[in-house]
Amino acid sequence: GIGVASGNDSVFVTRDASLVEPSGLLKLAMAKDLSTGTMVWSGHYLVNPWNGDGLVGLDKYPRLREYLERHSSALKQRHTAQKNAAAWYKTIDRVTHSLTEKPKLYIAEIKDSLCPVLDRGETYPHHNLYFIESERWDLEVLGGLLLSAVGQFFIESYGVRMRGGYWRFQAQ
Repeated sequence: GIGVASGNDSVFVTRDASLVEPSGLLKLAMAKDLSTGTMVWSGHYLVNPWNGDGLVGLDKYPRLREYLERHSSALKQRHTAQKNAAAWYKTIDRVTHSLTEKPKLYIAEIKDSLCPVLDRGETYPHHNLYFIESERWDLEVLGGLLLSAVGQFFIESYGVRMRGGYWRFQAQ
């Protein structure tokens, strides 16, 4: 899968852990968090308008409501908000909360080589990160296989190389 697209990262991505109610924040993994080859969380959060049942009612979350209303003019201009005016504060993608706690491999969308990084179930992926989760594979073993020459062979056979020699990793 691919991580959450918000439609306005300047509103939905923050480092301020006190911005809204704690239940309205998710630890967000960014591409730069993978730069060392291990997951090093940079302190980014997703301001999250979803819960396990769907879009939250803002009346139950006064700090979230105040924050989103402060940015309502920008949020209401997005295509997703114009399609559904009542849900003007939703992110483009719905958040699947159970993904946060699951171990997963992250792969940055654009990188000079295939470099999967293991998240042990601590963060939620940003839209420029692909993730692999599995009930069958040991993710450390799978990550090692993807790092091998065989993994690189498949990337070079089927992947798209962009200007500057970078690979674009896509779900397709």
